[in-house]
Amino acid sequence: MGLPRFRRWGAAAIAALACLLLVDLATGPDVMVIALYGIAPLLASFGLGWRGTGAVALAALALAAASRAVSDDMDSTNGFVFVFTVAVLGVLACGAAVMRTRREAAAVEHTRLVDEARAAGAELREAYGMLDAIFDRAPVGLAMFHCKLRYMRINDRLAEINGLPAAEHLGRPSPRSCPRSTRPRPTCAACSSPGSR
Repeated sequence: MGLPRFRRWGAAAIAALACLLLVDLATGPDVMVIALYGIAPLLASFGLGWRGTGAVALAALALAAASRAVSDDMDSTNGFVFVFTVAVLGVLACGAAVMRTRREAAAVEHTRLVDEARAAGAELREAYGMLDAIFDRAPVGLAMFHCKLRYMRINDRLAEINGLPAAEHLGRPSPRSCPRSTRPRPTCAACSSPGSR
């Protein structure tokens, strides 16, 4: 498939610099290619990190300054503006590379978190499946209570012991759903403490 993406953009940036240098050397002072050196760091910012883009920007700045120094026909103000333009484009390209790499890192982190959430959901479904199997197949009566001692879940064996269908237990406090029960009401220390739900 060729070079990785970041190397392709780096190679494109270096190739653009080389082409611009050849055009600059071939045309001489008649054609001002200096400002076009800023294209190379912008190309690099599409695939390289900020360090690679910065290196390409420094190379482009050096070539623009050398081109300005060689050109005798350009006044100093215009030459400074052209070189400054290349420098500004290099800084902007480095900023764009930083933002792009941060977005890519955030996308990778998001993908990792989504994968972890899916795995946790699968583990939870498996745990609920095991709990369902235990409740369905247990030879003894089992129930789960809310902190206010209301039935959240009950198996058929305990419902049979209490003398009511399992559906009638759900949401009711334990003594009311067991009219024949003479046992004392259990207390839940964790639930009866102040500040609990």
